Amino acid sequence: MILELIPNVGLSKLKLGSSRDEASESLRYLGMHIENADDTIDYSCDSSIQLEFGDSGLLQYIGVTWHKSYNFHYRGVNVFNTEAKKLFNLINEYESQKSEFNDYEHVFPGQIITLWDSDEQYDRFKNESRKIWASVGVGNLEYLEGIENL
Repeated sequence: MILELIPNVGLSKLKLGSSRDEASESLRYLGMHIENADDTIDYSCDSSIQLEFGDSGLLQYIGVTWHKSYNFHYRGVNVFNTEAKKLFNLINEYESQKSEFNDYEHVFPGQIITLWDSDEQYDRFKNESRKIWASVGVGNLEYLEGIENL
C-alpha cells in the first residue's frame, strides 16, 4: 500500500489537526490500528508510524520509518528507496528558502517536513549501498513552533 506524505496536511487519509479519536478512525480506514500509546504519542504498524499530539490535544506530527507492507511517498517518490541527498534536494525544491544538505537531521520550515539520520543501514532495497533517511515526518505549525522553542 502506498501512503503519501502531504506537506501541511498529513499522511494519506490521516490528517494533521485531527483529534486522537479521528486519527484512530483514519488508521482503521487504512486497515491499521493503534498498537501502543502514551500521554502524547500513538504508534501503529510495528511502530513505523508515530502520531504525536500537541498541547491542543490534536495531531501535530506524523513520523514514519520503513515498513515491509507500506511504501511511504513524497510527491510520488518512495522516501525509503531514494538516496538521502536526492530526497533532500527534491523536498528543498519546494521550499521558498533553500537549505544546505545536512545528512543527520533537517526541518524544512515551509512544508514542515523532517528528515532524520541518513545512513547505509537503512537501505532495504539495494543491500545497504546508499544513504537513506531513517525517518521522515510531516508536522503542522503547532509542531514547528514547539521544536523551534527547544
